[in-house]
Amino acid sequence: MRKILSQKAIQAILGIKEDVDITTDRMAKKLLITYYPVGNTKISENVKEFSIELREAFDKLGVTIIPYSESMYLLPRKRVVRRAFKIFIGNIIALFNKARNIESLYIPWKDARAMLRRKRIKKGVSIVVLGENDIGNLPMERINSFKENSVITLVDFPSHITEDSSFDEHFRASMSLFAHHMTNIAICVNDKNWMLYNFNASHPVFSRGEGIERGVIDALVPKLVAPIRPYKISEFLVTKDAFEISDKRHEESSEDLISASSKFASTNLFPDGRNIDDLPFRSNFHRLIGKMHLDNRNGMSFGFLAKQLPTHLSLVHKENSLPDKLSNLEFGDSDYIQNKNGIYVKFQIVDDGEHYVMKIPDISVLSQRSGSDKTNIDPENDILKLGLVNGRMLLDTPQGFGKKITSRPSFDTQVILAHAVGNAMVASISRFFDSASELANNIEEFGMGICHWHGYMHSNHIPVHHSVYGRNNPHVSCSSPQSAIYALDGKLSNFIEMHNTGKTYVGDIHVEPHHGSNINFTNLIDLAKIFIENPSATELGNKYL
Repeated sequence: MRKILSQKAIQAILGIKEDVDITTDRMAKKLLITYYPVGNTKISENVKEFSIELREAFDKLGVTIIPYSESMYLLPRKRVVRRAFKIFIGNIIALFNKARNIESLYIPWKDARAMLRRKRIKKGVSIVVLGENDIGNLPMERINSFKENSVITLVDFPSHITEDSSFDEHFRASMSLFAHHMTNIAICVNDKNWMLYNFNASHPVFSRGEGIERGVIDALVPKLVAPIRPYKISEFLVTKDAFEISDKRHEESSEDLISASSKFASTNLFPDGRNIDDLPFRSNFHRLIGKMHLDNRNGMSFGFLAKQLPTHLSLVHKENSLPDKLSNLEFGDSDYIQNKNGIYVKFQIVDDGEHYVMKIPDISVLSQRSGSDKTNIDPENDILKLGLVNGRMLLDTPQGFGKKITSRPSFDTQVILAHAVGNAMVASISRFFDSASELANNIEEFGMGICHWHGYMHSNHIPVHHSVYGRNNPHVSCSSPQSAIYALDGKLSNFIEMHNTGKTYVGDIHVEPHHGSNINFTNLIDLAKIFIENPSATELGNKYL
């Protein structure tokens, strides 16, 4: 599929300012690996042998491996003092909030001391660990950044996991391994296969031996370069008590979201989440690290329902006949311009064809907060409004939103926004070529439902006029900037291909390999009915990937 916008333009639209590698070759060259020193722990022959196979695969792929001693550095004293001060102030705030029954993160002094040790693993280094290590000797206790360090632990295959194990069995096994070993990724090994667990709740299985590097480059490398990164409140422009769920602007969309939520309960596509306090951490300090890694979230749940609000579409113009108010736009060699009025993009529908110009529409989406029960929405406490305006993410809470509730947005927030802004863009283009466009009329009048679950659609049950894209993308983690880039870039390319081949487009299914699917469907209630009436259309896990 042809790309109609550059990666720089895509990132500007989504507000992603960092450098992002989106191909596995570049990811591998960026990766920095060290092997954690092996202690007195008994390690199986399978784990020992696989660690050698993994090292050889890294070498073949051009991954840089450094000695553990070179991965360490001393944290400057000023940073230690600054970190201690932040912990002190945070604890005062936590105690104050506790008196008001508001949930906050309190760090006991003995745990704070461990967090203030100076000798740390450098940012950007991923650590491979063999087997089990004792408390006090875990690399997670020595990393410098939850965002820029990842821990990969090699363990024996769980005895109760088989080829027939359910999604829930894999999910519970993986969460237990993450908590016990304090690891971002667990690689389970037997004499024939290796299986990768990460927070995507997927479980790809690969054969050992010759050709192992294929699985490493497809599944492991992307999850190290693009790890889980929960969004922090500081990344949003937050407005509290900003809207009324039942007012004219939000009532129809919120009703679709709330009603569909209860209907989806019978599909079993949204498994029960896990509370941090219920996981088998070996110490309270480890539980504290888990909460900090999740930006003080109480736990994790999987999947989401969201409803894009009716959206005002943008006008599309031919570049050689821009209206007066846009005539001063000078793109030069770039395909986008960002100024105080918004973001404007220039693109072609076909190679060597005319250039078109449009302003990126502002979008808003009603979404479920992170950790909420996806199939039993509490309207007063579970609904947030997300927005994307001129590359800035917005987060609004409704009037009466529970003050005791942690209002954290979904791990998939940027993917939700990527789909919503992409829907508005393709609808705007669709209307330019067809004033009666069904897609454009639907989005302006009804908005668009967006549903994500950790499974895939059977090819015989793809809804009419919906196309599928993304199957060949790298296996990145949810919440990574790559996942949002793939969502928007793929949607635009997919739409243009359908347009150029004369196919009708009213929505799409974005596949995230070994993570799940995102479907854009006008009405969430109608989507729930499709899944209920066709139980073989999809299921949790990798069966239809």
